[in-house]
Amino acid sequence: MAVIGRDFVCSREGLRAAKHSLRKDTVLPPRPVTREGCKAMIRLSARDGGKWVVTKFVQEHNHKLMTHCKFLGELPTLSTLSEVSPRYRLQFAKLFL
Repeated sequence: MAVIGRDFVCSREGLRAAKHSLRKDTVLPPRPVTREGCKAMIRLSARDGGKWVVTKFVQEHNHKLMTHCKFLGELPTLSTLSEVSPRYRLQFAKLFL
């Protein structure tokens, strides 16, 4: 079976499942929201002769874009440990000692 198309979507595409946000029995604070329902995407389709063609492009994001990174893979929403209460920071620190 040959690949005839491919969609590349924003890393914030989709929404977090409700079962994760509605839980009452959690011990740790909830993880930062990384899914915001962003519709930005590009769709590529394979044509005869092995050429790939852009068949759909949605440029608009519904969130603020990153302007710079200190290292590859850095996400500002994941580096929010400073916003966590001191009690939880201490618990996280104990995990790595």
